[in-house]
Amino acid sequence: EASGERVLLRKKVVEAGAWNDVQFEFESTGEPMILALKTESPSSNIAFWSNPILYGPRNQPFNILMILQDTLRADHLSAYGYFRPTSPRFDAYAKQGVLFERAYSNASKTRPSAASMMTGLYPTAVGVWNFHEMLDDRFITLAEVLRNQGFATAGFIGNPNAGPYAGVHQGFSLLVHQFAGRKQQSHERYLIRTIEDILSERLYDWLDEVKSRNFFLYIHLVDPHGVY
Repeated sequence: EASGERVLLRKKVVEAGAWNDVQFEFESTGEPMILALKTESPSSNIAFWSNPILYGPRNQPFNILMILQDTLRADHLSAYGYFRPTSPRFDAYAKQGVLFERAYSNASKTRPSAASMMTGLYPTAVGVWNFHEMLDDRFITLAEVLRNQGFATAGFIGNPNAGPYAGVHQGFSLLVHQFAGRKQQSHERYLIRTIEDILSERLYDWLDEVKSRNFFLYIHLVDPHGVY
């Protein structure tokens, strides 16, 4: 350590392709401070910082939970007038908030719809229409905006057209997803096997990890999806 310098944290990272959150405390002297980030690695590896975010204790809890139920018809929900009581829990929740009776998707397919939902732009603007097209990195997603504001961000995704293969993963510090017939990629920390995995093990572990932070949680369920 040089004069006037203090080491706040040293950490060895062994898991590649994943975000690493760390906490440390320091007392402000009221004078300007410079925070230096340094990396070291063996000659065979490359280590670098990717968009580090600094955040302090939250003044007021503000959490955002977005749940998308893929291919669930609104006209078969009792909250929207269906004659059978198909969605009692959804109905009870809708009574506590706002139920949009005329909400329309920007497309009839998941991939362009997900890109539009995460960017706030039409498919004509982002250029995502077909299953081989991906959201370009130059577009800013909701998860990126919130992460830059200090939110912890996580996506639990059951449809590949709303995940990394569609470019819609941008901004998520944790991404959990499953794609049938595909091998697990290096950037995938976890692989979802059933819908119970989304709603129990890893999800509750993550919520416990970020309980002291504001968070944005996106859950993309795909149970009703099938052959049309």
